[in-house]
Amino acid sequence: MVKNYFFTTLTLLLFFCSHLVGAQNTFEKDQTKLWVKSFAKSEDKKGVLNYYLPISFSKDFPMLNKKYSSSKYTYVFYVVKTDESNKKIFSLYNSGELHSFFTDSIKSTRNIPIDLSVFGKGSMVNFNFYNKDFAKTKEGIFYLENNDEVKNIEFYEAIVCSTCSLPQSRLEIQTYLALKYGITLVQKGNYYASDSRKVWDEAADAKFNNNIIGLVKDSYFALNQTASYSNVDSTLVVKAKNAASWTDYTYAVLGTDNGEKVFDSSTGKYKRKWLMQNKGDSKVIFDLDLSITPEEGMEYLLFQGNGQTFYHDENDSLKLSFKDIEIQSNENSYFSLMVKKPFNLKFKEEEKGFNKKYTLTFNEAGKAPFSITAQGEEGSNTHSFVSNSSTFDLSGLPKSTYSFSVTDAAGQVASLEGKFIDEQKQLISLEENYFLEPGKNMEIKPTLDAALLAKKLSYSWYFNDKVLSEQPNLIVNQSGAFELKVTSADGKSESFPFTVTSLQASASKVSESGWIVSPNPVDRGQEFTVTYFFDYTNEVDFYIYTLEGKFILRDRLGSVKNAKYNYVLEGATTYVLVAVINGKTSMQHLIVK
Repeated sequence: MVKNYFFTTLTLLLFFCSHLVGAQNTFEKDQTKLWVKSFAKSEDKKGVLNYYLPISFSKDFPMLNKKYSSSKYTYVFYVVKTDESNKKIFSLYNSGELHSFFTDSIKSTRNIPIDLSVFGKGSMVNFNFYNKDFAKTKEGIFYLENNDEVKNIEFYEAIVCSTCSLPQSRLEIQTYLALKYGITLVQKGNYYASDSRKVWDEAADAKFNNNIIGLVKDSYFALNQTASYSNVDSTLVVKAKNAASWTDYTYAVLGTDNGEKVFDSSTGKYKRKWLMQNKGDSKVIFDLDLSITPEEGMEYLLFQGNGQTFYHDENDSLKLSFKDIEIQSNENSYFSLMVKKPFNLKFKEEEKGFNKKYTLTFNEAGKAPFSITAQGEEGSNTHSFVSNSSTFDLSGLPKSTYSFSVTDAAGQVASLEGKFIDEQKQLISLEENYFLEPGKNMEIKPTLDAALLAKKLSYSWYFNDKVLSEQPNLIVNQSGAFELKVTSADGKSESFPFTVTSLQASASKVSESGWIVSPNPVDRGQEFTVTYFFDYTNEVDFYIYTLEGKFILRDRLGSVKNAKYNYVLEGATTYVLVAVINGKTSMQHLIVK
């Protein structure tokens, strides 16, 4: 049940400073409580506490006073922010005794020092004293300083209560002031709404009992807190989106684990996390802002404990901003933040050499293998590929304007649209992989288009950066990494790297993936062999596609260790051979002439 705590208007203050100071009209009739506060707010965070401006009085009166009803005990609550020492803020005169409240002490029946440092970022003080002659003197007087001595003191609110003997009533007043001004209570289990419900469970996860703030509607205290940040850390702000639909006793309270305010360099996870508890009667929709300048080209994600993910609003380039977060009534929800480089791809056209070349390149955020779909204009020419490399050669795609969609092994999707691929005529071609039979020499020679036969071309064959030959062909008898560089008289030049592998090499040397194709290239109708070299048995599923993505064959091989399988292809084109080994995809190309 709601308790009857009412606070009187300071009529003199209201009269002299009606635009800034006053009290709720509904509390005016109760003369047992006195309530002073500022009504002014600001969207700026400077010179305020949680968007509230301090009380500002007219200089026409050096002292403002107001009588209030007294009782056996008087309880005083007030909120101040200052670095000034030994400045008197206000006094209470009751039963022949003066109780003065300074910035660094309370001078009452005994002097009580106050650590001035607690006021530097704003603090709430709770004090009570005994009125020895309360039966004879049934009222006290509140004196509020109003002079140059206190002009630099930010005095926000004071409550003087003579009927707050019940501890629960005092807890509710403290909660109201703490959540209003973004001040965390010392006793984390003492957060209660005006209907006596507990609005922050300090035992739910004790490490989050820091920097406690809230979005609140509690009409008993005339509190409608629609935006909030902590008095000791204004870098995080929550702002309500649906406050107009809140019912009374809306309490969505947020705490932090006080983790370091940095992103982990290896995981991209923000080291500080948050917990929100909604003990109120309404669903709360809010935005969450963080004073972190977003880095261009990076992606920022806020994860909610219920499985929701929110992406930074890229329209805000000054801070991180996450929109329309929801927390239901009676829900607890954790929040964590992460930064990562988004998976993307680049389309590149290269014409420096003899061959016009088109490639897709995937950035380091992607994880192989990559599933690629190329969609031609008007729904025609749909092609599918698989790549284990971060660069994929689009040679062989027919002339068209394409849209590309790529999904990586982690399920990340990137896309590009409107990329034109012209007719791709390969004037010079050379295989990337050759397989050398033991004890034999192998001739390697590029294939030239008829248009180049009449041109004067120069050749340079390299092995480990050493020139082996300048002839049109190369005879090899060893394995390794080679390169051919072809240059024309008109200055065009193109390099063709290739590898030669000995068929006697161990499985690890023959192929990192444990399988090879030989011979390659082959003629139409000529048999070729796929050889597997594994150290232990693997499950293998084998596929053949054309470069354009047309399905040709599937061979479910099952358990394979060391084995050879022969195939024949009749069509003259480039094929993609795909081996799915224990669920991991490996790919090689085969040219059929």
